Amino acid sequence: MNLIRPCKAFVGKSALWLILIAVSGCAPQSYIVLLKNADGTTGKVMVTGEHGTTTLDQPQLGAALDGSTVKPFAVDDTRLGKDFGHAMAAQPIPPRIFLLYFAAGGAVLTPESVALIPEVLAELSRRPSPDVSVIGHTDTLTL
Repeated sequence: MNLIRPCKAFVGKSALWLILIAVSGCAPQSYIVLLKNADGTTGKVMVTGEHGTTTLDQPQLGAALDGSTVKPFAVDDTRLGKDFGHAMAAQPIPPRIFLLYFAAGGAVLTPESVALIPEVLAELSRRPSPDVSVIGHTDTLTL
């Protein structure tokens, strides 16, 4: 019978992380690894087990989920690809934000915003199922 031993992982703000969980729960081969966010920042993960807490705050640092050690370990690109390649490939394309501005007091885009339209359309065409949110603000200027 497989028993799942308790282990905890606390994810800090805006951390991108992947977990590989073995069939037997928090087995020795199960670990968590911290990755860099798309914007280049890194969050923080704390893993608490029977021997204490492991803090991951650098990209590609891993921690065992079985609680056997609090020492983090480096996860190189080869191991990362082997263990998490399929999960990483399945991630959606990160969102893209475009800011378009109108000339004051009207509904005409600024020349800089007009120049962005081809890039916006290209971004939409490369996504299999685009999801677009348009948020607008108005000014109080009247002509």
